[in-house]
Amino acid sequence: MKLIALFCSLLICVAFVAANEQVNSDLNIHQTVIGTWTDGSRGNRQYTQYDVTVTNVSGRNIKNFFIDTDYTFKVRDGNAFWNVIRLPNGDLSLPSYQTSINAGASYTFGFILLGSPSTPANLSVRYLTYL
Repeated sequence: MKLIALFCSLLICVAFVAANEQVNSDLNIHQTVIGTWTDGSRGNRQYTQYDVTVTNVSGRNIKNFFIDTDYTFKVRDGNAFWNVIRLPNGDLSLPSYQTSINAGASYTFGFILLGSPSTPANLSVRYLTYL
């Protein structure tokens, strides 16, 4: 009987988590290398510029995204990114002037990272909000 009660509790927890989880497959992330160079004024460090296109592949309009970054997101000077904001926890999010990404539409932002094109940033969707 205890095993059945435990199993039912587990199913209820799984159902609750699944109901509140945002499906990350609603937003595709594609990074494109724009250029790479060695900067002599910065100790001959190599930098790479990326454009990131996110595409809303859901049937709903996305109000905002929260894209997770990690140690691979080594932005030049800590602020070499555009058309996106970086939150205190490191997540990337839409700027206030971009109020949504319509169903089927794309949005592009960019950044400059320390390193070669063989070391792109690890980006993954943490959470999406919908209109």
